[in-house]
Amino acid sequence: MEKSFNEKNTESNLVAFDQYQRYGMTKKIVKHFFGSKELKVLEIGANSHQNLERFLGDKADVTYLDKFFDRPIRENEVQADACNMPNISSDAYDCVVALDVFEHIHESQRNKFVEELVRVSKDKIIIAAPFYDPKILAAELRANEYFKSIHGQDYPWLKEHIELGLPRKESLQSCLDKLRATCTYDSFGHGEINVWEMMIKLHFYACGLESASYLKLVDGYYNKNIFETDFGDTTYREFFIISKSRLKSKIKSLFSNHSVKEFIYLKSDIEKEKTTRQAFELLCTQVKDAQGIFELKRKEALLERFMLQSEKKLENRVELENTPKEH
Repeated sequence: MEKSFNEKNTESNLVAFDQYQRYGMTKKIVKHFFGSKELKVLEIGANSHQNLERFLGDKADVTYLDKFFDRPIRENEVQADACNMPNISSDAYDCVVALDVFEHIHESQRNKFVEELVRVSKDKIIIAAPFYDPKILAAELRANEYFKSIHGQDYPWLKEHIELGLPRKESLQSCLDKLRATCTYDSFGHGEINVWEMMIKLHFYACGLESASYLKLVDGYYNKNIFETDFGDTTYREFFIISKSRLKSKIKSLFSNHSVKEFIYLKSDIEKEKTTRQAFELLCTQVKDAQGIFELKRKEALLERFMLQSEKKLENRVELENTPKEH
């Protein structure tokens, strides 16, 4: 049976929007540059979900590398520090992928991290991450406070972003410029910041709520209708495509023969405006529903607590009344 790049079990409503942003775009990049070739891929910092192979399909032989695993390591996994991979030989993989990892690397180690990824890759490296921008920083701060107001604690990944500080795009560009003799690169942004903030808050609201099955519908709607054209003046995530061979085709050909700039300014694209408007209407409705569900759950919890306190007071009162009085 011929292998293909068909997705495996990635129905769009089964994958959260932020994961679909990362892996859906990575699939587009890999297919664009490698076509139908079989290839070896290394994903850095993949945790345990192993989404990449689900998106790339049987054409890709994917190995997952992470610093820590919370379970026994599988055959296709490597436990190592991506800033120092002596057990992996140079040019070992056709493509190396690091999605939303770069911002979690300490600033002093980021250049080493990039150099190691370039070393172990035979051809392409894909680095995707949020980079510093006042609007992105503000959106993350609001999202973290939003999560904290509901759940009483910081959201772990956003807390780490805030503590480490988001990387500067210019810093990564400077590192790559020093590697010009080895590689070339191009980049583009994806995930309009207002859409990202609305969607991530919706996910935060739904955490732990049994009545949040609608979330899959919203994710599915985004993945099917918004993902392809989710560009803007400020985007949450920047994708860097680094190549050890010449980038023969520009990244604009990834996007249905339109450049990223053309997508941003295609105001006359009626279908895109219609789709975006419908999406926002749906998302706003669902956020409102989520708020209603949360308020209902909160009131139920308060009522239950009040009833327990009342019962306790009543028990104490009965016990007190039944206690023989000393004469």
